[in-house]
Order: sequence, then C-alpha cells, then structure tokens
Amino acid sequence: MTAPAADPDGEAARGRCPAARAERVRGMLDRARARGAEPLYLPDGLAVVLMPTCARMLFGVGPLTPDCIDDLVDRVLARRPG
Repeated sequence: MTAPAADPDGEAARGRCPAARAERVRGMLDRARARGAEPLYLPDGLAVVLMPTCARMLFGVGPLTPDCIDDLVDRVLARRPG
C-alpha cells in the first residue's frame, strides 16, 4: 500500500497556521516586555496551557471552563523563577 500524495494546499495551510500562531505569541511576549513584565517561558506556556486547551477543544477531553483555564495558567505562573 502506498501513502496518498500530499495535498499542496493542505501542506501550505499547515505551514501558515503555526507561523501565524508563533507571530501572535511573539507579539504578546513583546508587549509583556514593553510593560516591564517578565514574559512567560514559552515552552511552559505551550506544554501547560495551549496543549491541554487544544486537547479539550478537539477531543472533548475534560472540561474547558474558566476555572480550568485559570488552573492551567496558575500552573505556568507557579513554574516561573522568582
């Protein structure tokens, strides 16, 4: 069995989405620095907030309530140095 041929439009869209997200996150971090805030360590934010949020939205794994999001953000902030 051979793998289906790659869809060029799909490949292009998959490439644009992460790039657009990365640019938005960079903008948020830049604004935090401009305010004098210590910005979030990005890998922690991705691992602790973004991925569980995406899993809940895409696969219905667990609740996605304001309390849930607050808990995830609190976990990231607790991991910050200082």
